[in-house]
Amino acid sequence: MPSITHDQSMDSISDSIVQISNGEIKESVIKELEPFKDALKAQGFDPNELLNQETSDLIKIWKDIECFKDAKLNNDTELNDASDLADLIKGQIAGFSEQKLLEMCTFSKISYGNVDRKLEKGKYKTKRQLAEEGYQIIKFYDNELIEDKYCLDTDYKLEQHDVGYALTGSNSYNRDAGYIFIKGEEVTIAYHGTRDLNDVKEDLRVSLAKLSFLPEDHRVHSGFYSLFKRSWSSVHKILQGHANDRGLKIEDLKINVTGHSMGGALASIAALCLNKTENAEDVHVATFGSPRVFYNGAAKVYNDCLGSKTIRVACQSDLVPCLPHGNAGMHYKHVGKSLKLETGKSLEYLEPHYHKIDTYYNLIQEVQQENFKSDNNPSKYRHIAYICGLFYHAVLSYVDVNDKEFFKKVEEENKEIKLSEIPIEYAPNVEEKLKKGEEEVAKLTNEKTQLEERLNSIQQSLGEKTKELDDEKGKLTQEQQKTNQLNDQVDKLTAEFKGTKDQFAEKRAELDEQTKKVTKLNSTIKELKETNAELERKKSNLTNQLEKLKSTNAKLEKNAGNLNNQLTEEKKMLEEVKAQFEQENCHLANQVKEVEKKFQQTEAQLAKSKQNLAEETSKVTQLSKESDKTKAQLEEKKNEIEDLNDKVTQLTAQNTQLEEQLNSTRQGLTDKVTQLKNENNDLKTRLQKSENKSRGLEKNLQKQSESKNEELNEKFLKARTYSKRQGNYASTSLVLFGAFSVGASLTMIHLAICISLAVAALTFLAVGCYCAYKANTALNNVEIENGSYRIAA
Repeated sequence: MPSITHDQSMDSISDSIVQISNGEIKESVIKELEPFKDALKAQGFDPNELLNQETSDLIKIWKDIECFKDAKLNNDTELNDASDLADLIKGQIAGFSEQKLLEMCTFSKISYGNVDRKLEKGKYKTKRQLAEEGYQIIKFYDNELIEDKYCLDTDYKLEQHDVGYALTGSNSYNRDAGYIFIKGEEVTIAYHGTRDLNDVKEDLRVSLAKLSFLPEDHRVHSGFYSLFKRSWSSVHKILQGHANDRGLKIEDLKINVTGHSMGGALASIAALCLNKTENAEDVHVATFGSPRVFYNGAAKVYNDCLGSKTIRVACQSDLVPCLPHGNAGMHYKHVGKSLKLETGKSLEYLEPHYHKIDTYYNLIQEVQQENFKSDNNPSKYRHIAYICGLFYHAVLSYVDVNDKEFFKKVEEENKEIKLSEIPIEYAPNVEEKLKKGEEEVAKLTNEKTQLEERLNSIQQSLGEKTKELDDEKGKLTQEQQKTNQLNDQVDKLTAEFKGTKDQFAEKRAELDEQTKKVTKLNSTIKELKETNAELERKKSNLTNQLEKLKSTNAKLEKNAGNLNNQLTEEKKMLEEVKAQFEQENCHLANQVKEVEKKFQQTEAQLAKSKQNLAEETSKVTQLSKESDKTKAQLEEKKNEIEDLNDKVTQLTAQNTQLEEQLNSTRQGLTDKVTQLKNENNDLKTRLQKSENKSRGLEKNLQKQSESKNEELNEKFLKARTYSKRQGNYASTSLVLFGAFSVGASLTMIHLAICISLAVAALTFLAVGCYCAYKANTALNNVEIENGSYRIAA
């Protein structure tokens, strides 16, 4: 089989094997795979399945094998074992295809606590969609209680529960650490990245900790290990509960571990822990923008266990994967196989959006299949990371952590746990939300009715009290009349009526008390009326929100239907034209073959006739010569000569007839070929018209998108300007902080200069933060709908 270089295109490869059968290609592929057959089977890859593929796929496999051989000859560390060859043939990295990697990215996005509405804007799968696909979604928590000394509002902390906090009592709560997604025997653990100051504090912890399940002097970042350890009991409980429900062990499950940024670091530690403490071999890891975690020998231990099952995705313009700094010496090291994402832009220092999970999701979608492979291209920030690494290692310290009993204790506590005993969070349905809203409206209506009934009862009691006051007033009037009648006898009977005056004073005091009660009742009635008005406003707001949701859903469904119908019609027309064109070509090829066959037969007959004529002519010539020699026998042979001349005449007539038939056949063939060419030109014209029509539609769509993009250019330009300013100010502050640290470490004589540098650095950092705020707020009113941009009103 001819050798093929890697620079050859698929067309040139196809041309070079025109004369080679499919069987020969299969034999060559089997021969090339023979040295790796046992190793591929050990990786769970069956080479015999390749033989059922088409010729073009077999050629691609052959080319991949040649590429793998060349890499081994060149000592390429990215392609050095059977798992790398299997990934190369399948178009995967560490067992992850592009689609599987996007799924892991979606899980990492959800781990931040994003609601379905926010996920839909980014075109991710929502928790509701994952639940419909059969996933169980379980949130796991950090076991460290956070005390809030300044917030006594329980309602506020219940709101925090919806975005990742669990209220545990008084002023303390647990933070969530991520989500676990369960489907069958496949379990995916997703850790969230840095989200608040508590996470930043652990990110900046520069000490090293030793893992109890690693050999001596093999250490990891102590901040990341602390976060992992605090959530491990919750993760182990869910895994053990799921395994117990299925009658399995944790090591029998297929486990995926993923995370973005700090979450990627925790995912790497969790995967190694599962491998070492639970003997789990079927563990696969995907990290996005993860910093380095393992120090020196710990990285080698990880790669020996899980290096071929780990993919590390990093954007070349992202600073975070460069930290903490690492090189060939005593420094941090990355693990697994790397996929470097190109941004397609010039060097832009300290652009924060390159580290966002949304950026990684979009860049993975844009990767072409031929570029979906592992590489070791350096980051743009390696020089800055090196400078930071010098300061980092100058203050590096070591922490001895005794965790030998911790993992055994967690295993014992969760030994008999069941998954049904753990609260599971399913994705909410829109219908359930609407139903809950209606139930809340009904509840508020009932409360309003109860308050109205209570108000009526209060009014009735107030009327009864008013009647009692009127009766008391009547009695008082009677007493006054008696007093007027006995006015003349007042002086004489003062001593006798002294008790009556005291009674009158008591009655007056009672009357004042009743008046105060009436005042309090009036204020209560006023408060009830205000509460009733507020309930009416809440009811109207909920009704408006329901109407907006219904109208928005109707518009989205209508727009999606119209676009799908247009695309379907255009695709059908193009497919019909292509099918007709291919059918006509096949028919034309068959007719040409038949005509060529007839032409060859006619030529063969003509050649045979010419041969016979030549033979007879040679005979006549020979006889003429013999006649000159044998004049004596001429008279005897005249009859034979005349017979031969008659035969020559007949053969000449036949030759003429055959030539006429050949000319007529040629003319008919020429006319038929001309007719077929005309039909072919007609088909090409129709195909060109359909292509022009599709181009017109594409231009219209492009014009629409360009008109929408022009509206956003100013806002994106403004955001980019502020982002660049933020990068400049942050770079200046970084340099000033570096000068401050160097000056402080050299001598204390220039303390005033160092303090000035620190103040200047903080000033530049504050201006950079302001620029970041302006860059973010510049795009606050930009929304994405149906794959296009729209400026919100």
